Amino acid sequence: MRFCTRHVLVALLASSLGGASACDTSSRGVPLPGAGPGVTTPTEPGGDQPTTPTTPSDPTTPSDDPGVDTPETPGHSAAWTAMTAVARAVLQAFAAQDLNQLAAAVPPDAALAMRTLSGPNRDALLGADGWRMAAVAAWDGSFGVVRRSGDRARVPFAVLDTARVAVVELTWDGGAWRLINVLQYPLARLNAWGEVVQ
Repeated sequence: MRFCTRHVLVALLASSLGGASACDTSSRGVPLPGAGPGVTTPTEPGGDQPTTPTTPSDPTTPSDDPGVDTPETPGHSAAWTAMTAVARAVLQAFAAQDLNQLAAAVPPDAALAMRTLSGPNRDALLGADGWRMAAVAAWDGSFGVVRRSGDRARVPFAVLDTARVAVVELTWDGGAWRLINVLQYPLARLNAWGEVVQ
């Protein structure tokens, strides 16, 4: 599925311009449940014991997407590695307030608009007082349990409060995972959404 420039930028800016509440900075630095440095430790639902990662064999799994040639991270599929690599690049771009790096992560038809974002729109996306920047500042380099449904993936990276997490939302576009949005997501809805990518 292709996303037009307007879709990506509207999604990013809508939540910046009042579509989402501010991050509770008292939760900064709270690690994601089950997350270790740089990787996650998937657990059985409701459990605290790590599961044994498996290699997906279902033809609908992300590792079967054409163009995913990212080497696997030990214990994770190539799809997980590709998704988290894009999420990592996005979060590093936010931290550096680098629009060129963000432009490289969005679908190609949105790249020019991202590169040239300025004024209030740039401030809404990358402003130091925004919840996104607080979540990026709280990110410890690890990711929560990555989930996928169809051509969409959500990569959690920070706990905002007991009921919400910050996620990088991606889409499979043109043979690569691309940024759609960095958004707040209810933890219960995220846990019920899609399938776990290991």
